[in-house]
Amino acid sequence: MPCILWITGDFRSEEIIDKTGLQPYKIVEKDAVVATRDGERHYDHAVCGFDVSAGDFTEFKQLVEDAQQWLETHYAQLQKLESFPLQGKLDFGYYTQFADSKIVAQYDTLPHKLLKLAGDLKFDIELSQYWYAENQGAQLN
Repeated sequence: MPCILWITGDFRSEEIIDKTGLQPYKIVEKDAVVATRDGERHYDHAVCGFDVSAGDFTEFKQLVEDAQQWLETHYAQLQKLESFPLQGKLDFGYYTQFADSKIVAQYDTLPHKLLKLAGDLKFDIELSQYWYAENQGAQLN
């Protein structure tokens, strides 16, 4: 799940699901306490995570294409969220190319069509680069 739409705010997850018809893969309700590897975390807001792309952490271009298609497909449903007190963030997780000392620059492009879709829906875009290690694989999820 290297590309996820995170929705956070003061709502109950059932409201989001009922309004959009979309099922999040991850739900954390407001005031929940969740055990993490760093200890317990208290959530002041609800969180819903929607799996936007099943591409690999090495396939940034594919993640972008999938995200654009996903937003286009679900645009009308996502527009229904405008009445909710929430924040949306499209999070692209991918491996940095700086694992090789011969690489001096990395260029990642987000096409204007994706930026417009996200902007019209009032979603931010986050680029989460991870260091690549061969034995790491899907452990970043």
